[in-house]
Amino acid sequence: MSIKISYEVAPGNIRDQELSLNQAIGLLSGKDFWRTRDFPELQLGALKFTDGPNGARGENWTEGKAAVCFPCATALGASFDRDLLREVGSAIAVDARGKRANGLLAPTVNIHRYILNGRNFESYSEDPHLSGFLAAEYINGVQSQNVAASPKHFLGNEVENGRRWSDSVIDERALREIYLEPFRLLCKHSSPLCLMTAYNAVNGEYCSESPTLLRIVRDEWNYDGVIISDWFGTYSTSEAINAGLDLELPGETKFRTQQKMTEALERGQIDPAHLTTILQRVVDLLQKTGRIGLSDAEDARGTLPELPSVPNAGTSALLRRAAADGMVLLKNKNNALPLSASAGNNIAVVGKPAAEPSIFGGGSASLKPAHISTPLEALCQRYPSLVYSEGVAVQRLVDLSCQIKVPESDVQLEWFNSSEPDEKQLFRDEVVPKSEYMMMEDIHAGLADLRSFCTRMTVMIQPPVTGAYRLSMTSPGSQTCYIDGKVVGTVARGAEVVTEDYIFNRARLEQRIDTPIHLESSKQYKLTIVTQSAKHSPVHINREFYVQGSRVGLAPIPDDDKDIADAAAKVSASGAAATVVFVGTSTQWESEGFDRVSYSLPLRQNDLIRAVAKASPGPTIVVVNAGSAVDCTPWIDEVDAVIQAWFPGQEYGSAISDVLTGRVSPSARLPTTIPRSMEGTCTGDLTGKTEGDKGVQKRIVYQESWAVGYRAFGGNRDWYNPLFAFGHGLSYSEFSYGATKQELIYGDDDISLAVSVPVKNTGAVKAAEVVQLYVQPPQGSVERPIVELRAFAKTQRLASGEEQTVQLQLSKEAFSFWDVETHSWKVEAGEYTVLFAGSAGVGDWIDTGERLAITVDKTFHWSA
Repeated sequence: MSIKISYEVAPGNIRDQELSLNQAIGLLSGKDFWRTRDFPELQLGALKFTDGPNGARGENWTEGKAAVCFPCATALGASFDRDLLREVGSAIAVDARGKRANGLLAPTVNIHRYILNGRNFESYSEDPHLSGFLAAEYINGVQSQNVAASPKHFLGNEVENGRRWSDSVIDERALREIYLEPFRLLCKHSSPLCLMTAYNAVNGEYCSESPTLLRIVRDEWNYDGVIISDWFGTYSTSEAINAGLDLELPGETKFRTQQKMTEALERGQIDPAHLTTILQRVVDLLQKTGRIGLSDAEDARGTLPELPSVPNAGTSALLRRAAADGMVLLKNKNNALPLSASAGNNIAVVGKPAAEPSIFGGGSASLKPAHISTPLEALCQRYPSLVYSEGVAVQRLVDLSCQIKVPESDVQLEWFNSSEPDEKQLFRDEVVPKSEYMMMEDIHAGLADLRSFCTRMTVMIQPPVTGAYRLSMTSPGSQTCYIDGKVVGTVARGAEVVTEDYIFNRARLEQRIDTPIHLESSKQYKLTIVTQSAKHSPVHINREFYVQGSRVGLAPIPDDDKDIADAAAKVSASGAAATVVFVGTSTQWESEGFDRVSYSLPLRQNDLIRAVAKASPGPTIVVVNAGSAVDCTPWIDEVDAVIQAWFPGQEYGSAISDVLTGRVSPSARLPTTIPRSMEGTCTGDLTGKTEGDKGVQKRIVYQESWAVGYRAFGGNRDWYNPLFAFGHGLSYSEFSYGATKQELIYGDDDISLAVSVPVKNTGAVKAAEVVQLYVQPPQGSVERPIVELRAFAKTQRLASGEEQTVQLQLSKEAFSFWDVETHSWKVEAGEYTVLFAGSAGVGDWIDTGERLAITVDKTFHWSA
């Protein structure tokens, strides 16, 4: 069998290369967890990938080199700012290059269908138009630095619980108009070098081997980049290759071994010509990312040492601006914000998230930030005499025991080839940074048997206060904990444990010891935890993994009632001119790998807000540090102002200080609806409804069809009654819209509309305005959303009295719906109304002094 490919080794030096079968097969999968294979004899280097959407983490999941942490996708989505997305993408790609990576596993472009999706923070919006155009600019920024972007997860990955076995059942119209559309738009407007498939199935076909989905990408959209699997998201050999999956990741391969590929070729299950096309695409990717003809052998292997990130002044300014531009002012009663200059230093700050903020979500978005500006330190610089109270606990897990370790002492970790510690069987001895560790895939040298080994972790602790402490243990395996040689807790775990939970959802494995442990602050204690190897045996290849790890938590048992009362009393006594309460979630509540357990703020934070609001002498401002929407209804009427800050990246503190004090006027808009309750969403609560038996697809029916989020507005869906609508966002200034100008151009089965609208800052504060243009279709042959976002733009920061004319361009896409009878896009003749949304978002239509309506003379169809 002859397989020939072509590539440029050096400028003008084109090589037509015949590949051996071994070389060809080797190019179709990863070499290790982050790299493709290098072939020195072919002058083909390895391509190294890195997570992720809000920063280039590098190879190490937890303790790697420092990375620059940008705001999460919901924050960037709230900016409605394409230019900002391009800047952010470029900056993250520069950091990726510092991590020696030429592939970035981002952006995430799934739709906010389910409000409890644990990974919503990683996607931009509930709206496909906003998602697609913002993703395109992010990708353009990334690829301007010769780094391959990998938009994901294609397709229908709108839940995390059960994602490896779930089947998203989506009707044809919804599939095209909502879920495929952002990917179509980003392919059209950015040409990503890679596209990542999802773990789940869509309409019965797993995405990495779905002929239906991948044919749309290749044949309809003419996509010529490399389609890659999500990590361990390949489930077959010939089926995946024939469907169009180019690259199985990560390595080592499970389904593209020499044996499996050779057998499939010999049986005629794979067409050699099709295989050659795939190989040429993979080599083209190497070409476009500069991985061919490298003179440095270490560089060619993709093993150059990673560099820590040190943000320069320009990057720091971008981080700060991006965070502030994504913060949504939800409520501002009696202009409680910005904080009055008359407040002087007399403000109160409440809440642990002020001092220990969450700047990113869990899973692929996690990283080691280069720096964290906390709200507390930033506000202390502005208000040196502010009064601070911690309030209540926020985290889901018991705090790590190493947080109370003896200063300058180490956390020691020993590994034994025995089920109990035996010095004769010691094969590894190391110091770890925290009282937790994880081993996955990369098995330590010297480990004799995965079924029979143990570890012993030792940490010297010194309690900060005398009293009752809570002990917790977390692992896929059984554990025994000792304090000064005495057993204080045991947990037995069997083969039923889902080991992947230790990667993402440790709360599911955490066992808290019921009996409190009394510790004295004047003493030091030796804490030891012995952890046995997991008994779970992976059965389903690439859907189950061998994971081993151990975590030990030890912290004072909180008294929430007392903490709430103390915080309220401290605020009351302070005489503060204003009180700012910081609340939110964290990686333990919002993450890849599991869905949120509740729409409510975690633990007792609602009670804290209410108590502090009642006690505050001045207005109460709530800052929500969460990557997704949370239920504000328990306290929204009791506070004066609310800011949705999302997971805002490492310059959170400086950015929230800018917004609170009025240095920056908020300009963000909600990219997703904030409902009054779970019942006010298109899905309701899916808890327990997306996970089934292993080996069996669990159907998740998208019964609402296209009526996702605000698309249910104004229709016959009585559940849609949001607390804050899509597009909502207040400002410290005011704006007026003048008379629009429009130019309508017809072509053969085509239509385009140019709209210009003057926007004037009529308030007293310098501010930017997001212009949101919606199209309302005529009544036609099918039911359609009452309105759909079809164009958006953001003005410059306009001074008081300053005006800017905003140009918006609409194509035939703005007037189209998917016709299930002809299986194509359809524009129906009739009158289409153009609307601009005000600060309350969808339903708050701006009066421009005239009605803007466009008449389409004829009905026509078109294809992508």
